[in-house]
Amino acid sequence: MHCDDCRSLGAGLDSFAWRQPQRVRVFEVDQPSTQTWKRKRVAALGMPTPAELVWTPVDFEQRQLGTALSKVGLDATRAVFVSWLGVVPYLTPDAIVQTLRDLPSCLLAVGYVPPDTHRDEDAREYAAGLKA
Repeated sequence: MHCDDCRSLGAGLDSFAWRQPQRVRVFEVDQPSTQTWKRKRVAALGMPTPAELVWTPVDFEQRQLGTALSKVGLDATRAVFVSWLGVVPYLTPDAIVQTLRDLPSCLLAVGYVPPDTHRDEDAREYAAGLKA
């Protein structure tokens, strides 16, 4: 699948838009306050904002992702890669389900480590390694 657009959900400190080898549009989706902080930090470092970067402020608990993305110009009929790393543990189950429903057909990379009570020994060891 060739991706015309990429999305980073809960982008935080992710720098994909600045590191990507090919020029694709990147929709950086995160909390409005996090994006404000990141934009100020990028400006303070003197880093130019890539022309392909589309800031997409979304509170996953309060707003539907699909609506926000269509407002900033995402064409949901095109191939999309979605990176959703390090965010799921901070969301309510309802917000997780709604976000997944709002995603168009896409290639999804999601990072999630279940709570200790839902892990077997191998998963607990893996999680300990991630924490370290």
